[in-house]
Amino acid sequence: MTFPTFKKFCLAFVILAVMILALGLGLGLGLKREPFVQIRHSGSVVSNGEECAAIGGKILQELNGSAADAAIATLFCEGVAVPQSCGLGGGFFLTIYTKSTGKVETLNAREVAPKAATEDMFVGETTVTGIRSVAVPGELKGMYELWKRYGKLPWKTLVQPAIDLCRNGHVVSRYFGDVLKAREATIKREISLAEVFINPETDAVWVEGDIIQRPKLAETLELIAEEGEDTLYNNGKLSQILVNEIQDLGGIITMEDFMDYNVRWDDSISTQFMNHTIHTVPLPATGSVLILILNVLNGFLPFVRNLTFYQRFVECFKFAYAKRTELADHYYAPEAYEVRFLLLATDDLIHELFNKIIHRGKTFQKMLGADFAQEIRSQIEDDRTYQTYEHYGANFSIPDDHGTAHISIIAPNGDAVALTSTINTILGSKVRSRTTGIILNDQMDDFSTPGVVNAFGVPASPANYIVPGKRPLSSMCPTIVIDRNGEVKMVIGSAGGTRITSAVSFIIITKLMFDEPLFDIVQEKRFHHQLAPMYIDYEVGFNETVLEGLKGLGHDVFTEATTYGFVAVTAIGREGNELKPMYDHRRHGSTFVF
Repeated sequence: MTFPTFKKFCLAFVILAVMILALGLGLGLGLKREPFVQIRHSGSVVSNGEECAAIGGKILQELNGSAADAAIATLFCEGVAVPQSCGLGGGFFLTIYTKSTGKVETLNAREVAPKAATEDMFVGETTVTGIRSVAVPGELKGMYELWKRYGKLPWKTLVQPAIDLCRNGHVVSRYFGDVLKAREATIKREISLAEVFINPETDAVWVEGDIIQRPKLAETLELIAEEGEDTLYNNGKLSQILVNEIQDLGGIITMEDFMDYNVRWDDSISTQFMNHTIHTVPLPATGSVLILILNVLNGFLPFVRNLTFYQRFVECFKFAYAKRTELADHYYAPEAYEVRFLLLATDDLIHELFNKIIHRGKTFQKMLGADFAQEIRSQIEDDRTYQTYEHYGANFSIPDDHGTAHISIIAPNGDAVALTSTINTILGSKVRSRTTGIILNDQMDDFSTPGVVNAFGVPASPANYIVPGKRPLSSMCPTIVIDRNGEVKMVIGSAGGTRITSAVSFIIITKLMFDEPLFDIVQEKRFHHQLAPMYIDYEVGFNETVLEGLKGLGHDVFTEATTYGFVAVTAIGREGNELKPMYDHRRHGSTFVF
């Protein structure tokens, strides 16, 4: 080693020693120590489909697509990988946030009643299923309209991953395997389902880990990739094929039904809670019920996790679900439109709307006098409950979406999408189009039928009767929570029918109030009350001490083991610099974060 080199070596050694000494002194004096790596996530996708979050994530991370692009590609994937719950034969609701403008919009791509549908078409029938239960699907129209307004990437790019999944095959998840096993007899009876969901080598349904290919659906998706929405909604090739098949099977959907179908764009409905703004969807989804629950419980802040905490939740659920029975598609039930605003209104607006209602002979006298949330809050008692529907003001019935899937997305630019899609019950109408591979919805079951008493012994809701072109009431409420700085705090939605709203509201409130880890809240054992049936529905493993306390206040409680999961929440939460995508262990799913 030469002398100059030796000098450099010594100098480097001295500098290193000084740095180590300084670091030690700093730590010894209690100075702040910064981590070597600060985690800051840019974007995230969470989905119910095993392969789907990665598809949406690639759209964001590698292709620089928009949040809408990612939602579309992920939803196409879910139609393949989660066929029991959603797909081209169904419809969806969506909430979308644009950070640069602060604008929040909603998209209603819910199915509609065919023009030949009548109010009494299901009178005398014990179940609403099969080809006559199919409403006009809105899924493809909704995706294409979303792409036209918010998309960046070519349409074909968003469809291609689902085509590849159909050709190469998708894996059967644990939950999907359970669903197939539970429905095996039904699947074997219906040849259109058996073609896809029965393993020809075993003559039994596919099981967890198996790979299913969907060649017919791949052909349909290839047509959609080329022609877009026109192939189904503008006298295109797909609509001609599908309508002919539906009518051959005895269905009532026509070409005119598809030609006249339109989605609805609307502003979100919103409320404030703990310095956050909660945005969700208007009618005929039940975002209004979510807003009402938040408004009522907001007046009870601050919370302590004790018996009173749960009692107030349960009583609030009962009042909110009673009001839900008066809601419907407001374009076809004007009184329901007024109720939707009464759920959100101040005292002055209630009086203004009441004057309009009087002219139509509609009275909502019990809603007068104060903000509606405050009125409900004043009726909630911490030491007792009531066992009559009349006490809570119900006007039944309560429809239920069982077959549902949810997607949550946050893009690198801060935009967000919450999207919930459904074909209604598990496997929809139990009819799969053999020419297109599309599993058709049974959304007509979500309407009410005159004179029909439901399984709970209560009558139908006139506001939700069938009318041609009308959309049935839905339990879905895709929701985005935004903080005071315009950052997305949470994107959340759920599958699980009427339990959706109670689960989403509980998670939002618990997260904002106690700031517990999202993982813990999502996996926590759940409870639910929808007024009818008149008992608390709880998940196996729920806190026994709380249950005993609620029983002591007069509540009946009930639980049952279910193949389909109590209710499955899909959410992304922001915790510091990290995005926490979370699917529900009850139904599985996939996440992607970068």
